[in-house]
Amino acid sequence: MAISSYRWRPKSNHFRSHVLGRPGSVVPIFCSQTDAGGPVKVSHPDVRRYFMLASEMVQLVLHVAGPAKPGTMYVLDMGEQIKVVDLARDLVRLKGLIPDDEIAIQFTGLAPGERLYEELANRAEVVSPSPVERILRVRGRNPIDPVALDAQLDQLVDAALREDRDGVRRLLRRIVPEFAEDGQ
Repeated sequence: MAISSYRWRPKSNHFRSHVLGRPGSVVPIFCSQTDAGGPVKVSHPDVRRYFMLASEMVQLVLHVAGPAKPGTMYVLDMGEQIKVVDLARDLVRLKGLIPDDEIAIQFTGLAPGERLYEELANRAEVVSPSPVERILRVRGRNPIDPVALDAQLDQLVDAALREDRDGVRRLLRRIVPEFAEDGQ
């Protein structure tokens, strides 16, 4: 989710499930699966995610909203990633049950595009502290030339309008070196 000059990271199709206290959070889902007698469903035994309370996230976003400069990217320092299976087993134990014995943990497999862990930044970015505690600033390792980028985007649009798939791929790789198509 992007808001003005802010970029929410780590990116995830299931971001709301990592904000504890929100509808769709994994905690009530795991609790209801446990209450139903199981199994508690986790995508992969090694999957790790960041978790944060909704109130904590809102407070951090409000702190950075004032001093932000247009085009500046920030990420929330969400602490250490937690293995989701450990969270599931802890919640089963809190219900007074024995995980993997009284309540099964079922691994469902990673969803398409789902990763084992989340990253605050990619190889082309640098994360550094900001003036606000628990807010990190993200910058590209190589500065972007807005004039060159504008020209490249024009070329990309032209290639897309011509339905030149190879040209679009080539231009995407030039504009975004980290670009990789699914399956490649």
